[in-house]
Amino acid sequence: MKEIRSKDNKRLKFAKKVGARREKEFLFVEGARLVVEVLANDLQDSEIFVSDGFISSNPEIVREIRNFVIPVSTVSDGVFGSLAKTKTPQGIVLIARKPAAGKKVIEARIRPNKDKMPVVLLLNQIQNPGNIGAIFRTSEAAGVSGIIVTKDSTDPFSPTAIRGSMGAAVRVPVWNDADYSAALEWGIKNGLTPTGVDIKGETNYLDADWNKPRLLVFGSEPHGLSSEDLSGIRERITIPMKNNVESLNVAASCAIILFEIVRKSTPQ
Repeated sequence: MKEIRSKDNKRLKFAKKVGARREKEFLFVEGARLVVEVLANDLQDSEIFVSDGFISSNPEIVREIRNFVIPVSTVSDGVFGSLAKTKTPQGIVLIARKPAAGKKVIEARIRPNKDKMPVVLLLNQIQNPGNIGAIFRTSEAAGVSGIIVTKDSTDPFSPTAIRGSMGAAVRVPVWNDADYSAALEWGIKNGLTPTGVDIKGETNYLDADWNKPRLLVFGSEPHGLSSEDLSGIRERITIPMKNNVESLNVAASCAIILFEIVRKSTPQ
């Protein structure tokens, strides 16, 4: 392990730039469990920074990360504080190059597969990183083929979103910063039925035909899908609610619908 004792260290400065999101091609991952999760994905240009205190109190995790052939630097506790982004840092940070992304990555997952009906999510102007992270985690568990995130949405690779996804953001194929209309056209071209989730939808999600490839479209937290957004949608589904509740959290809505699809597609 290399030792870093100065805030002016070149590698430490680069890691800080990644944490400040000034190096757009890199991820900043903080926390022991999450670092180990992300390390397993064999990302390029990975590097770990650990505090002296972390090394002394987490020998098992230190041994585990040493199994990965990547640079590891020890940082004095005081200097590490200038790198961490969490209020109570655990003492370990990973930086790594982002995984391959874009529509081609998703296309490779939606090619005809007799054992799986492809589902791709289109997230339009979802701005809460916690919601984005939760959606990625749920999507991985439900086996979605990919996620499209439009412009004016939060970055699914932001530190907060990655924490919320428990690393799923680096495993689920993603097309980030997409144009909404272009994403709809792409979905249709690839045989996916654009399906909007809307409070005024005509079809109860329990009654929808999930035996067809879908592009599931979710709108922003405060406004949902606008009339303009819905103009390119072929089907609209809704989740019935009681007690005059008008809307659900977008991550909760996503989970409800995705696991209904899982239920319908699982042999009884």
